[in-house]
Amino acid sequence: MALQLVRAHAAVLADDRTTARQLLVDALDAARPERLRRPFTDAGPWLRHLLGGIDGATTAPARGAWLAARGGAALRGPVHSLSSREREVLGCVQRMMTADEIADELRLSVNTVKTHLRSVYRKLGVSRRRDAVERARELHVL
Repeated sequence: MALQLVRAHAAVLADDRTTARQLLVDALDAARPERLRRPFTDAGPWLRHLLGGIDGATTAPARGAWLAARGGAALRGPVHSLSSREREVLGCVQRMMTADEIADELRLSVNTVKTHLRSVYRKLGVSRRRDAVERARELHVL
């Protein structure tokens, strides 16, 4: 099952969503009898999008339901999508700019930049700049 998850992640990185979904379905089927959630919760944000596709777009809608039944919060994506301004601020953060530099570039006040950053952190479920950039990349927001 863990190997199937690794292969599914490799397929996602290779932009082969069909193979990735099938490997994830196989991993879910293998884990279900023992209710093994940990490999899925530890897998990372890439899995959230793939699970969303399985639960919403395939013929096996209940395959991942047992996984989200308990401890499902770890598998959820951002609560809300980022606004265009939040994406701009996050793009500046990705370029290692300070709040002052971001404010100058986007013609905002420093307090407004900090407000956008707090919103980004909340929506991505992180507490640091580096984590926000990594999570945004994993979720294909950046």
